[in-house]
Amino acid sequence: MENQNTVRKTKTDLQLLSAFLSKAGEHRPLETIPPQELDTVLSSFIINVKKRNGDEYEPDSLRGLLSSVDRYLRQQEYPDAIFSSTGDNFKKTREFLRMKQLELKSKGKGCISKKHVALTDSELEKLFLSGQLGASSKDSIINTLWFYNSIFFGIRSAKRHYELRWGDITLCQLSNGLKYLDYIDQETKTPKGGVMGCFRIYSNLGCPDRDPIHIYRLYASHRPECMKKADSPFYLVPNHSKATYNSSWFKRQPLGENRLASLMKCMAKKGGTFYRQTFYNISVRRELMSKLQVVI
Repeated sequence: MENQNTVRKTKTDLQLLSAFLSKAGEHRPLETIPPQELDTVLSSFIINVKKRNGDEYEPDSLRGLLSSVDRYLRQQEYPDAIFSSTGDNFKKTREFLRMKQLELKSKGKGCISKKHVALTDSELEKLFLSGQLGASSKDSIINTLWFYNSIFFGIRSAKRHYELRWGDITLCQLSNGLKYLDYIDQETKTPKGGVMGCFRIYSNLGCPDRDPIHIYRLYASHRPECMKKADSPFYLVPNHSKATYNSSWFKRQPLGENRLASLMKCMAKKGGTFYRQTFYNISVRRELMSKLQVVI
């Protein structure tokens, strides 16, 4: 079955194309227009299409629009494909797309680097002091678990965080009684890069709100019992309901991938003390481990 996000995007992009064609007096269904004619139609569309507010699309977004059209035509068993054509069909469309993308890039579109700056010590401190990190609220518990999982276990992408299961991370104890968290990779079921052996930071922090063991145990104690199975989602939606019958801190619902993808930016913005456009999840760097952990 096709991903529902893809289905929605395809539908939205086709509506945009349909509106453009209607203004041009073209009312035939796409799949009934011969390839050479459709090539001309799509070339004009890709050169002239703009957002509703009049702004230009990003270069990659234009490619995405045509991908939606291509996807639809394939579903309708159209005789040729926009991007895999071996002949002259849609040659003009592909060339106009390339020219438009070059034009947009010359205007600064599509040039935002994803190599954003890492958090500084003072900025990290502000996240804790503002309550975005720590154990002061249900949201801060989720934020902090995500933050530590990113740093210590090298979990980077929102997709991988979304796929993380409750059984992938376990609370362990050494012979001397020292507790630590162990991460088992979901795919290989083997330790991830040896990082978890060094995840022992509570012994000298002197602050439970920053102790990953304390925060993990607090989270575990307030998860619904039915969500403590090994294959249950790790991140759950905080429960802000004021109903007296619902005392659980977290819902029986996984935190969405889009929400996980924007956690760093949301934390920086809600912190109120600083906010930079350069903050994304990628701002959480592995080198912060040296500032947070105690190697035993």
